[in-house]
Parts: sequence; structure tokens; C-alpha cells
Amino acid sequence: MALLIASMALWILAHSVKTFTPKLRQTLEDRYGEPVKGILALAIIASVIGLIFGWRASEPVALFSPLLPTWLVVSIVWLGMVSLVSSGKPVHWGRFWHHPQLYGVALFAMAHFLGSGSQRSLVLFGGLALWSLVSVVAIYRRDGKPEVPAPTMQGSAQALIGGSIFTFVLAATHQWLSGYTLLELW
Repeated sequence: MALLIASMALWILAHSVKTFTPKLRQTLEDRYGEPVKGILALAIIASVIGLIFGWRASEPVALFSPLLPTWLVVSIVWLGMVSLVSSGKPVHWGRFWHHPQLYGVALFAMAHFLGSGSQRSLVLFGGLALWSLVSVVAIYRRDGKPEVPAPTMQGSAQALIGGSIFTFVLAATHQWLSGYTLLELW
């Protein structure tokens, strides 16, 4: 569990430098240049690896019985992945669904937590959901409402197809990532 907690903390720290301390990041980039971005990218990669191994090494201690059936978890994850890949695309839901990457992570994380109910899912998925939602609020406070491109059918279709492919990849690698196949959970 310690690796999972430490990796979640590293994920949040590495992602929060730009969101919560943009002046610090700019100062570091001005002083040290491009390597700062590389260091943050390596920290994010290390956190993802730590999250995977930390998850697999942690015992699934139940906090509550799963609140969502697997089919609903998969459906919400699909919506999250569509949202995640729609960032920057002229999609029809973009007028009211700003920062789709962060909302996509929140949907993915909340579905997993409510579909699991374990202590380790609270750390991983609760941490991801909390980070993403706090980041949305912080970005709105810092930047205000973003400009959204006019929606197109092509942009929406690309997001739907991309999100579907991303969901399929997650499903296909689920056993490697989590130790469980989706069929075991069904």
C-alpha cells in the first residue's frame, strides 16, 4: 500500500506544478530550460508504473460492497474515455463540458471506485477523482471559462471512435494492469 500511496502522491505533485504553481514552473523553465518538462514527464511515467505495481501488490481490503455492476462501470469508463480523447476537438458536448480530460479521468476513477469499494481503490481511484476535480476548479479560477471551438460532426465522431478504441485497449490490458480480467469481474 505504501508504493500505491507514494505513487499517487507523485502523480498529484507532478501534475499540479503547472495547475497550482504556474509561476514556479515558469521560473524553473526559465532557469533550467526544457529539462524541467522532461523531469516532470519522467515523474509522471514513474508514478504510473508505481501505481500499477502498487495496486497489484496491495491487498483488496473491502470498505463496502461494490455499488455498481461491472456493465455500468464499463459504460461509465467508456464515457470517460470519450471525454478524455475529446480534449481540443470540436465536439457537441464541448459547450458545457470544459476540461474534458480531467472530467474523463474523474468518470473513469469514480466508476472504478464505486464498482470496487476496496481500500486500494480509495487510494488510487479516489485520489485520481479528487485530483481531477480539484484541478478543474483551480483551472477555472486561474483562467476563467475557456473558449470552445464550434462543434462538428467529424470532431464528435473522432472522439466517440477514439474513446471506444481507448476503452477496448484498457479492457484488453486490464488483466496486466490490475490482475483481473473483465470476465472475472462480470
